[in-house]
Amino acid sequence: MVLLGIGKYPMQSTKKMVKRMMEMPRLPEYIKGKGNYVYTDEEGAVGLVIYEFDSVKADEAIEQIGNSYWRFYDVPGFSFQLIPMAKARDAAKKFLELAQ
Repeated sequence: MVLLGIGKYPMQSTKKMVKRMMEMPRLPEYIKGKGNYVYTDEEGAVGLVIYEFDSVKADEAIEQIGNSYWRFYDVPGFSFQLIPMAKARDAAKKFLELAQ
């Protein structure tokens, strides 16, 4: 399973965000992360991480990942989303099955 993590914060909160990131413990071995990729827009900084894990452990993995984002709850202006992703081919097959 693939989960996209998106964290957003204003540039004024960068120092606090970096400090928190450096203090974060690693996620369990069964969760593979790619990123943290960052870009800026008119609202501030946006961080992207792609998480991969076996769907058998989905509930546990999503809880672990969500808990890691909650470490930033008191950083002014911080928000996050966790978005489940699917391969385009798999999503198209599912759509065709449902459309029949």
